[in-house]
Amino acid sequence: MSDIIYTPPASSGGGTTINPNDSFIPVRLNATTFVDSHLINIPFELLTNYGGLAIGFEIDFASKKCYLGDYGNEYNNTLLATDFANDVIYTQYSGSQIGLKLDFATQLYSFGDFNSVSSGASFYVDEANSTIYTKHSGQQEGLYFDFVNDYFSIGDFNNTNNGTYLKIDDDNLNITTFYGGNNIGLQFDFNVKTYSLGDFDTINNGTAIFIEDANENITFRANNQITFQGNNLQDNNIRVYTGRNIVVKSPSGGTYYLPLYQ
Repeated sequence: MSDIIYTPPASSGGGTTINPNDSFIPVRLNATTFVDSHLINIPFELLTNYGGLAIGFEIDFASKKCYLGDYGNEYNNTLLATDFANDVIYTQYSGSQIGLKLDFATQLYSFGDFNSVSSGASFYVDEANSTIYTKHSGQQEGLYFDFVNDYFSIGDFNNTNNGTYLKIDDDNLNITTFYGGNNIGLQFDFNVKTYSLGDFDTINNGTAIFIEDANENITFRANNQITFQGNNLQDNNIRVYTGRNIVVKSPSGGTYYLPLYQ
């Protein structure tokens, strides 16, 4: 093995070192000469070096980490890292973890600006809790899919700003919109076949329309008036009374009948 590291002289006496730098793994140049390679073997580390720059890959056995790319921050510190002590794979740019993070210990897989280096826009797959969600500026908003409880939200579901979002609750057969943390705007209950539009929970003035398909009822709720607008709503012809009426019930308890003509 000594001939790989040094060339013995013709006469007896010590050998002549061929590699000019310590720790560099030698490369055979010809039958009698070896030169430095770009692969360096130092205690507990194996790494590459090109033109004096720490780029390529580094294996740090002491910290149990592997780096592929600009591990010496010679340019923009863009690299892929494997932290096998903590079961994590991640990408890095300019000294910050960003782009991709696969945490096999917690079963959380992140994509984007998960450390909020800039805007914090990021996407998460939480395998341990069977959820998928997005974040912005460190806050959960945008998408939230809960596959255990079978509900799926789109919008500001954590009320970070105005709390406007749509929720699909597959277990309870509901589709509902929210504003400011309140049920308002739209609610479809497929279990009891009731479909509501407006302020159905009376968060403000309670103006709403209710369709009860099971009872074949449509209810208009307004504290002021119900207005019909259109170009062809008025008929000036003489019609024949059918003997039937439309029943209108007032919130105060009064009942009114609108005759039907044909």
